[in-house]
Amino acid sequence: MGPKILKRIASSAVLGLVIISCISLGYIYICLMLLIAMILMMCEWNQINIKPLRKPVLYTVGYVYIAIPMLFWIVFLYFNPEYKTHLLLVFIIVWSVDVFAYFGGKIFKGPKLAPLISPKKTWSGAISGSFMAIVVSIICMYSIQFSVSLLNLLLVMILAIASIIGDLIESKAKRTLNVKDSGNIIPGHGGICDRLDSFMMATYAYATMALFLQI
Repeated sequence: MGPKILKRIASSAVLGLVIISCISLGYIYICLMLLIAMILMMCEWNQINIKPLRKPVLYTVGYVYIAIPMLFWIVFLYFNPEYKTHLLLVFIIVWSVDVFAYFGGKIFKGPKLAPLISPKKTWSGAISGSFMAIVVSIICMYSIQFSVSLLNLLLVMILAIASIIGDLIESKAKRTLNVKDSGNIIPGHGGICDRLDSFMMATYAYATMALFLQI
């Protein structure tokens, strides 16, 4: 295991601890965490677009895309504070997909998922990540007294797929802007956008299901 992977693991562990702690401490800490993340992501987005501003439409859409998921949780949890376990579950799904997709892709290799957008991602990684997200989520549902139902398992599957799509969306944006990372604030990962890209799309999927299926 190389130093880059060890650095990624250490960074992920610290970030995970911060996120779990904020969710455990309650609404005010969750809001602070989300607002800080949103501001940092907007700063990164501005930085990678500023030289020169070649894609004004993408530039504007990026800000909206970043803001909506963060503001959704702030408003949603204000009216439904008991649903903070749902926020934790979304993070758990995103983390599971990210970790197991990486190792699944390394082990099984095979056809590329989207070679023109992100050449390193494979179908084996996407399937491994999605499958293990379901397994990990079932274990965590029991731990946090979350109902293990067919609807909730469908939710996990949709969020896992959304997580992968979110990663590809950011990869496409970075490829369009000809940048490798959104920033360098997180050792081994790059920027906050690089770390939360999957979370944002997973939140869009969660919000859609919350609206139409009353989960």
